[in-house]
Amino acid sequence: MDLNLGGKVALVTGGLNGIGKEISRALLSHAATVNVADILSPEIASSALDDLNLDYWQLNVTSHNDCKTVVDKIVEKYGK
Repeated sequence: MDLNLGGKVALVTGGLNGIGKEISRALLSHAATVNVADILSPEIASSALDDLNLDYWQLNVTSHNDCKTVVDKIVEKYGK
């Protein structure tokens, strides 16, 4: 299946491990701009990213303020 996601911006929570990481890889393979959010520190996250071309955001999804801040930063960066 060829999904053309070029120009689309995705945010994957829990994207450092397991299903979330595979979703991130799949989105990247279809040309999406991928942002990964997880609770792990950026230092720990960097070893789990496997040199994937994406942006990482430290985020606790149980915090409304954290979620709003990250989404606002992504919208500011990409305009979407």
